[in-house]
Amino acid sequence: MTDTVLSGCDNCGSPYDASAIVCPFCRSPRGLAGLARSPGHLGDDNRLDRIVTENLLARSDAGIEDLLARDLAGPLSPGDLRDALVRVDERNDPSVADLENSLALESAIAVDGITLADLIDKSGSDLKIIKRGLTFLKNRRWAEALEWWTLHRENLSPTQERLSLLLLLMEGFTHRLAGDHRRAADVHARIVAHPLFRRMRGLERK
Repeated sequence: MTDTVLSGCDNCGSPYDASAIVCPFCRSPRGLAGLARSPGHLGDDNRLDRIVTENLLARSDAGIEDLLARDLAGPLSPGDLRDALVRVDERNDPSVADLENSLALESAIAVDGITLADLIDKSGSDLKIIKRGLTFLKNRRWAEALEWWTLHRENLSPTQERLSLLLLLMEGFTHRLAGDHRRAADVHARIVAHPLFRRMRGLERK
C-alpha cells in the first residue's frame, strides 16, 4: 500500500494530499495564496490580478474545485484566473428572463455572486435603467446594452456605489452573453476591485 504524499496548504498550513487541488480544511486552491499576498507596490495590472485571486480564494461555491480540476490543469497565471472566473460565472449566470422576473418577484437572483435585489434602490430610477437594458438583451442587441450600462455608470456620483456596482455587474453579464470572454474578464477585474463588492464578499472590512 502506497503512503499518501502530504503537502502543506499555502493558505492555512495544514498538510493534505499533494495530488488534491483544493485544501480540504480552508478550501483554498493550491498555489494561489502566494499570488494573493503579492507585494502592494506592484503596478495597477498586478494589483487587479491580486484582487481577482483574493476573490477566487474567498469563493465557497461548489463548482470551484471542478473549475480548477478541469479548466486550470496547467500552470496558473493571473490571466488564467480571470478567464476561469468568467467561465464559472457564465455557467452560473441566470437567463435574461430570470433577471427580468426577479425585478418583479424580488427573488434572490445573483450575478457574479451578488444578489441584485441587494443593490437595486426601488425608490429611485434603478429599476427603469435595468429594465430598459434588459430589453436590449432580450433582443440580443449587445452593443446597445453595453452603451446603455456604460452611459449611466459614467454619469454617477461617487456616493452611488450600489448602482455603480450593479451596472458593472450588468456590463460583465452582457459581455458573457455576447461570448466576449476577454472583455468579460476585464470587467470582472473591475468588479472585484469595487469597494462595495469587496465588502459584500467579505474581502474588506465595512
